[in-house]
Amino acid sequence: IGSRLSFNYALVADQDTLVNWQTFLPWLASSSRQGLYAGRSVDNRLVQRDEPAKFHVPSEIYKPDMYPPMAAGFGYVLSSDVVFKIFSLLQEQQLVGEDDAMVGAMASLLGIKVTSVSDFQMLSGCTAKYPMVLGGIGSAAKMKELHNNGIQRTGVC
Repeated sequence: IGSRLSFNYALVADQDTLVNWQTFLPWLASSSRQGLYAGRSVDNRLVQRDEPAKFHVPSEIYKPDMYPPMAAGFGYVLSSDVVFKIFSLLQEQQLVGEDDAMVGAMASLLGIKVTSVSDFQMLSGCTAKYPMVLGGIGSAAKMKELHNNGIQRTGVC
């Protein structure tokens, strides 16, 4: 796959995530082009073992009961070398479940640690005024409102 694709980074984001390109692109330009796995870090996340669970993962597929630190699924960035390493690992590993959790698990297997970026945020009362990546917006109407009017901090952080 690597010989057919040429890119420096991949941004993985949910459909209800806004990206502030004016801050994101300069940040990305100053970031490492190798070994980058960055986003809002999530620690101590349990693996879903209950069969009715949407992202059920049997212990035969993934043995640990907790995922290693990973980037939250609303938005994260991978440098191309990390994408190709994870893709290669996917050829030999059978991993299923939530995509962000599996990317984190594969990165961990490869010895790649997530870099936590405070400007990758979920929408809340404590959201910074101009986050670089903002997830969890919900509706298209809310996205349009935030895009047109800006993001206002409403809580005490």
